[in-house]
Amino acid sequence: MTTSEILDTVRKLCAVHPVALVVDEFGKNLEAYTSSNDQGDPYLLQELAELTQGESALPLIVITMQHLAFDDYVQETSAARRREWAKVQGRFHDIPFIETPEQSRRLIVASLERRAKKLDAPARKWVHDRKQVFEDLGLRGMMGESQQGIPLHPLTLAVLPDLCTRYGQNERTLFSFMAGSEPLAVPAFLDEAEWQANEQLPLLGLDRVYDYFLESATTMIGVSDTASRWLEIETRIRDTAGLLSTQLRALKSIGVLNLVSSGGKIRASRAMLHFCLSGSSDGMQSPEEVDAVLNSLEESGLVVYRTFSDEYRVWQGSDYDLRRATESARRQCADLDLASLLNSATVLDPIVASRHSQRRGVLRVFQQQFTDFEELEIEEADDNWDGFVLYATVDSPPIALEGRDFSKPVIVVTPSDLEAVREAAYEAASLQLALKAAESEKADWVATRELVERTATAQQRLRNAVARTWTQESTWTLVNNGAQLSASSSISALLSDVSDMVYSATPRVANEMIARRELTSQGAKARRILIEALLQAPERPQFGLEGYGPERAIYEALYRTPGVHRRLDGERWGLSVPKDPEWRYVWETIERSFRSATDRRVNLQDVCKTLAAPPIGLKAGVFPVLIVTCLIHMDDEIALYEHGSLVLHIDDAVAERLVRNPGHFTARNTGIHGENRGMVVRTLAERLQVTSASGNPTFLNIATALFRELRILPPYSLKTKKGISPVAISVREAFQTAVEPDVLLFETLPASFGLAPFLPDEEADPDTIEEYANSLAEVILELRRAYDTLLDEVLQHLADATSVVGSLSEVQKRLAGQAEELDGRVLEPRLKSFVTALSRPLEDKDWLENVAMVVAGGQPPRSWTDEVAHSFPLKAAEVGGTMRRTQALLYERLAASAEADRFTSSRVTMTFPDGREQTHLVAVTDREKQTIDEYLEPLIAELEPVFGSRTAACRMLLARLVLEDEARPETPASETKRKEAGHA
Repeated sequence: MTTSEILDTVRKLCAVHPVALVVDEFGKNLEAYTSSNDQGDPYLLQELAELTQGESALPLIVITMQHLAFDDYVQETSAARRREWAKVQGRFHDIPFIETPEQSRRLIVASLERRAKKLDAPARKWVHDRKQVFEDLGLRGMMGESQQGIPLHPLTLAVLPDLCTRYGQNERTLFSFMAGSEPLAVPAFLDEAEWQANEQLPLLGLDRVYDYFLESATTMIGVSDTASRWLEIETRIRDTAGLLSTQLRALKSIGVLNLVSSGGKIRASRAMLHFCLSGSSDGMQSPEEVDAVLNSLEESGLVVYRTFSDEYRVWQGSDYDLRRATESARRQCADLDLASLLNSATVLDPIVASRHSQRRGVLRVFQQQFTDFEELEIEEADDNWDGFVLYATVDSPPIALEGRDFSKPVIVVTPSDLEAVREAAYEAASLQLALKAAESEKADWVATRELVERTATAQQRLRNAVARTWTQESTWTLVNNGAQLSASSSISALLSDVSDMVYSATPRVANEMIARRELTSQGAKARRILIEALLQAPERPQFGLEGYGPERAIYEALYRTPGVHRRLDGERWGLSVPKDPEWRYVWETIERSFRSATDRRVNLQDVCKTLAAPPIGLKAGVFPVLIVTCLIHMDDEIALYEHGSLVLHIDDAVAERLVRNPGHFTARNTGIHGENRGMVVRTLAERLQVTSASGNPTFLNIATALFRELRILPPYSLKTKKGISPVAISVREAFQTAVEPDVLLFETLPASFGLAPFLPDEEADPDTIEEYANSLAEVILELRRAYDTLLDEVLQHLADATSVVGSLSEVQKRLAGQAEELDGRVLEPRLKSFVTALSRPLEDKDWLENVAMVVAGGQPPRSWTDEVAHSFPLKAAEVGGTMRRTQALLYERLAASAEADRFTSSRVTMTFPDGREQTHLVAVTDREKQTIDEYLEPLIAELEPVFGSRTAACRMLLARLVLEDEARPETPASETKRKEAGHA
């Protein structure tokens, strides 16, 4: 039938009578759908499901039955097919059906039919005789089922449901075991067992269950999620040879209990194994005989007894002595106090005051620790924690906390009974110590895994014991004020109440990115961009930020919402005290820290600590933004210092360093007190022409202007004594050694002029103040002129050396023209550099500084010392004279030939025996050199063999030329001067 035919048939049936359509083993359909590419049954199923929807829904119920959930059948298909199947599944309701172990046990009992009643009385007696055992093992609820389930041992009845679920196919495996034809199934056991009325009941024990699953359910075991555990036990038992029947039965029983054990009552405990193994006819009649078998298995290393959980485990075997390690660890922990045991055995995670954190936008985290108050250490300076929860391990009140003043909240929790947690802490700490020892000794993986399991179990028991010990019924005390707290709600709610009380002035920070102790890289970048915008454009809306990036979000949270940045008058934007009351308190706290720093500076790190401590409790990410904003707003009265040096202007670089290391910066209030100093400020502002944005220059404006004036002076002006008055030198030294600007301006500088200091409580003397202002202005002008005076002297020395007169522009023009004539014709390095500097096209002052630097051997005049300035005239005269003589030779050559050529000049000094010296400047062009070489080279070649070498021949020739020059009549000096003047 086609899909449409099936749907038509269903409609016709529903028109007659309601229809229930049941599809059994629908998993097979889904598997076929998964492996095929056609639409298949799920699409028909969707069509049928749609018939049951809407106003015209048919009286149709579609029921499908499968072993797995719908999703599990289509996990291996494509994402598109899974989405399509999800549409089909959405029209159905999943009804999972999983039988409980109790239901499975009733099913097992119901499958047993006793045709003869003679077994009823012995079975009832067997269970009744062991009533106390059932009670002790926690199996009282199974007594009735155990009586009806004989010949199955009660433990077989108890483990079968779980075993079939984990390592089989649920009821299918269970039915196969109960009614199957396998050699190890129940029917085969009944056929084999022979029982007489006066004999002991034959019971099917856990060892036979183990054998059945090993032989008959191997396939399902292999695909089980816990197959590795089964294979581990099977491998251990299979590889062990030479075991007695009693040992093998005990080992298999322990293995089965290990497979289903999850730390509950059904586990391989000593009592459980007595119940499981005692009473058999193979030599384990009594508990003592069972113990002997268990001890033999333990001594041979096949099983290990876990004392902490009273459980035997099939053991893989290890050379590491676990007993020695655990006993050694217990001895080490025996002398430790309870607090040390707890802190070493378990880690208490921090607790967040959730409600308070959400309302304020600031995360409040409390540290937890156990303490006996003997050596209590609370690191309040640690910014990681906003408070501390101390779990007392002593019954007495915390006397050690009396008299201690904590700024952060400290809560002490005192329990009523500590006995329950003491043993658990001792066991957990010992096992943890043993595990560390095993790891350090590089124990094998078997021993390490065993210790890991033991440690995990012990720590879980410890956590449960801790939860039972420090409960809501414990005494919760806030040490800060001694108040008793109510722990009726959760700990997080209690901590939120405490945070609301202690951190009452925390403002709402509506931005998670900035309200952190350490910012992310994106948050740090956004903060940097915001501060740069604040420094560059505080008068623009949003500081000129465009878009809605993270920096804009921080601006809205810290500036716009609190009202720190707003319209002040008309269209002008600026910084102001926040309108928000909570933020105003924070702002005023920073202002108080700055304004109170009148006698000494306040470190910005201390300001940050104030903001982090109660009652404000902000996080460090916000501090730089707030501090920089306040400094800019109060820049007329608050002086900022970096490493002790006054910061004249907060720019991007200063702000970046402040963000990274606020401890490197200090601030001081430089506000003026008293009419005397106020008049000094007004007079200096008028005399020095200092202005401010507010229109009323403050002391800090005056001090900043003066420091800036001194700092922009050339280095020469800051160290020269040439032409500087002693008063100016004293003022200059005062600025260079000043620590505080107010002491400098009102005390040190007046003393340099022979005036008394201007104290705030003295009466103002207008004449003295006027004299002080005029003297200071004159000194500033004198220091300004020092460098200009140096340049004037440089110009004069240069003009004298080159015989050029006129203003700076005229000298530059004339010397540049002369240098152009020599350019390319001079080879001597020093003269060539001088000529190049003269011809360089620069502004007048720059040209003069460059020429002076070349003459001084590369030292710019701005950084000259007095020694360099003193030597400059001699150096200028020397290079200037060389230039003039070179020019004279050039002009002679130009006059002698129509076209000048490159030439080489030399200065020759001749000393005669009578002490006379003659100095000549000689020059030869390239063309002349070629002409002379035609005659000189043959002559040298003829003289070389006579005097032995070319060098000796040249020297003898030079000596003869000197004699020739001496025989020539000397030109009068007056005539030489006239010639030089004519050439110039």
